[in-house]
Amino acid sequence: MPFKTFAIRNEAILPIHYLRGLSKLKGQEMGWNEIFGKGLKEVENIKERNHKIIAPPTTGVRKERMGHDFKDGVFDEMKRYAKHYGLKQADMIELFAWIYFSSEFTEREKEFFKINEWIYYVEEL
Repeated sequence: MPFKTFAIRNEAILPIHYLRGLSKLKGQEMGWNEIFGKGLKEVENIKERNHKIIAPPTTGVRKERMGHDFKDGVFDEMKRYAKHYGLKQADMIELFAWIYFSSEFTEREKEFFKINEWIYYVEEL
């Protein structure tokens, strides 16, 4: 599995660390591979419907660096989708995280981490 590093916004760091801790407590895998898996599946559905994705504006610099051993081909597939939609890789990674958090977190967790403030628009072309 190739190790890849990437930058993400500060708002994504806290829920990621929370997810890591939750993963250890529950004894089940919850991390970047699951985030990418769910994200890639949803983005493929968006592509099949011929829609476009508009990422939220970022304030400040993405100075938080993360790394992970991804399953083969997963990171490259994300890069292809980012190029297809004209997004930065960081925007696509954050979209994947937003999709995962929006579907897997409870309302209380979403409110605490302000997940609903990360607004992505999906529009028909």
